[in-house]
Amino acid sequence: MVARLRSWWKQIKQHRLTILVVTIILVVAVALILIGYRYDWTGFNGNNKSDKTLWDWMQLLFIPVVLAVAGFWFNHRERKAAEKRAEIEQNAAERRAEAERENESRLLRVLAAHANTVCTPFQISILVYSRFLSSGYASLIKMAIRHLQQKIEPDPMHPIYLLTVPGEGYKLVIPDSGKPFPRERQMDHDL
Repeated sequence: MVARLRSWWKQIKQHRLTILVVTIILVVAVALILIGYRYDWTGFNGNNKSDKTLWDWMQLLFIPVVLAVAGFWFNHRERKAAEKRAEIEQNAAERRAEAERENESRLLRVLAAHANTVCTPFQISILVYSRFLSSGYASLIKMAIRHLQQKIEPDPMHPIYLLTVPGEGYKLVIPDSGKPFPRERQMDHDL
């Protein structure tokens, strides 16, 4: 209850000028009605000699003002909701990217631990994702391998380090420290 009162008081403090202006307008309107020179223009005395009464003017002014304020309020709420949705989507995208980087890192570690040997997609799914990925796991692993090839290969279209062994799986080739790759030698001669 105290927190609600504090929150309410903060809102009042923030809109102090607006509340003051509205209060002054209401006090002046009531004063004009009660102390006014003639009551005819207010519509309170029962005889309507003039064409427009206070209530007619209020109807002409009040409805558009209420509609405008409601429009601004609705627009403000929608903008806040859109900002919140965008923030949530951005956070989700960042979490997905982080998870993808972690999976790529685990995949590279698994392939490096089994260097120069073929790892089947089943082994990769168990070792990298900690579970057997039943449907679509092959395409997920293929995409992860493609991303790794784009990052570590000099020419991802012709990989020399991270190879796909058709019908078997994937293999990370780590050369002996002193010997260059046969393909690297070929590429050097082709230049």
